[in-house]
Amino acid sequence: MKPYDKDIDIVFSPISDETMSWLDELLTTCKRFGVDYYNASEKDRAFVEAVARKNYGIKQAKMNGVSVSTVEPFFGIHRAV
Repeated sequence: MKPYDKDIDIVFSPISDETMSWLDELLTTCKRFGVDYYNASEKDRAFVEAVARKNYGIKQAKMNGVSVSTVEPFFGIHRAV
């Protein structure tokens, strides 16, 4: 076992507000669809991430006064007009 070096400085930085907002949106989306993110299949994770990304983008657009149409489409799917 390697000896512990007491002279090493460990620096922790707090999570940014933007990251916390994204995580809140992801966890809210997981709860909404009944998905346990850490034990979910790759398909379920991709789905909740896509929904959360879209919802997060819409909230950010509204907060910044930008058109919601600028938000990346869900799974790249565009609506037919």
